[in-house]
Amino acid sequence: MLAKSTPEELLLTARYYHLINEKGILDALNEITSSPKKFLTDMLYYVICPPQKYAEILNDALKGVGASDDTIDDIICNRHDVDMPLIKKFYSHLFNSDLKEDIEANTNGTYKNLLLKLIEDGSNN
Repeated sequence: MLAKSTPEELLLTARYYHLINEKGILDALNEITSSPKKFLTDMLYYVICPPQKYAEILNDALKGVGASDDTIDDIICNRHDVDMPLIKKFYSHLFNSDLKEDIEANTNGTYKNLLLKLIEDGSNN
C-alpha cells in the first residue's frame, strides 16, 4: 500500500496514524525488526521531512574515499532552489559540519565552484 501512495497520501497517513495511536508512525517503525524497516523509514522521511533525508544522503555521498558525484549532482541541482537552506541547516545540525566546507574538502575545480554557487544561490531565495 505505501509503495503505491503519493507523497500527499503518505503524509496524510502519517498524520492520521499519529492521531489514532498517539505516537508517530516513525516511532512505530522503530519497533519493527525486519529488513523492510529501513525502506519504510527512508520512504516516510522523504515525505515527512525531505530536507533532513537529503542532508543525510549528501553526507553519505561526501564522506569516504571520493564523493559520489551523481548523488551530489542530483540533490544539489534539483533542490538548490527548493529547500537548500533547510538542507544546509539539517546537515549542520545532524553532522555538526558545514555543507559548504564538506563540498570544498571533497570536490575540486570547476565542479566544486558550481556546487558552491548552487548551494549559495539556493540560500538567497
